[in-house]
Amino acid sequence: MRSCFALGLVLALASTGQTLVNLRRDPNGGSATYRPTDSVHPVLNAPVAYELREVRVQTLADGAHITQVMRLERFWRDSHGRTRLERSYPAPRNAENGQTSAWPTAEITNPAVGFWYLLETEKKLAHRGPLPPPTPAPSTPPLPPTAVSEDLGKQTINGVVAQGRRTILTVPMNAQGNDRPLITTTEIWTSPELQITMLRNIHDPRVGDATTELHNFKREFAPPPDYRIVDESGQFTVSWGTLPAPANSPDPSGAYRMGPGVSPPVPIYQPEPRYTEQASRAKIQGSVSLSLIVDAEGRPQRVQVVRSLDPGLDQQAIEAVSQWRFRPGQKDGMPVPVIASVQVFFRLLDNPQR
Repeated sequence: MRSCFALGLVLALASTGQTLVNLRRDPNGGSATYRPTDSVHPVLNAPVAYELREVRVQTLADGAHITQVMRLERFWRDSHGRTRLERSYPAPRNAENGQTSAWPTAEITNPAVGFWYLLETEKKLAHRGPLPPPTPAPSTPPLPPTAVSEDLGKQTINGVVAQGRRTILTVPMNAQGNDRPLITTTEIWTSPELQITMLRNIHDPRVGDATTELHNFKREFAPPPDYRIVDESGQFTVSWGTLPAPANSPDPSGAYRMGPGVSPPVPIYQPEPRYTEQASRAKIQGSVSLSLIVDAEGRPQRVQVVRSLDPGLDQQAIEAVSQWRFRPGQKDGMPVPVIASVQVFFRLLDNPQR
């Protein structure tokens, strides 16, 4: 199954200019490390746009079913082979407050000018690097010795002719502690014209059934917005949500994390938040956790909710902390922007306090 699954991704992502090296997920965001790819295969005169979704159905021993629907990718390609790929990640805890996107990055290739781009959508930041020379289309990886494959012929999917192939992979008895052979069946339908996977069905007795197909399919391309550009020549890391930057090194916004050599900002003016009428009537009490960047002049920037209490109280906390003033943090004796976090407490028995 693993070989067939990889084949589907290669067909769908053949024109991207970056290779994903490492992925870190966190309830409040995440980060990903990329390196420039050493080969690209531009597909010309085949514009397309789609969203890739996967439906997984697991059947339990009592016959009950667990169904999960996942939005995996959004992809665009124009007639000149320029592409845009957005990968979906699990929504952070604060996504309901509009603080971060489920599509935090966009991978772009532009063969016409010879560059690739990696966009950080929250920061409006674009990493850029040169594309390698065009290469032939990737060959089909060899099948494992315990797999057999058969041609399924052709069918039309989303108005496009697709070629189908079924692969049956047998895991021998005792190979994974199994007392009988495990048989996994994979069907992949690809478009020779567009060189993308149109449909994939996997049946695996260990995890259930999975169907991956294209939604919002169009034969057109949407160009990316204008971003600030940072040129890259090697491996780099992007982040989203409210994950802290590595100690003693600035994130792309230029903010440092508190640690050895970087002093914390100190509040010197702290207006208190107010209760909303709705929260007071509902007797809601607790705290709101916020992340922010205190700039070199001691002013809060990018105040975001990390742990929510109540939508109205969350907003009151943001508005109050946005008015705070700090003695800025320092590095090497100079004021620098520093990533910080605060808690704002709401109690009904006395005045709200930090």
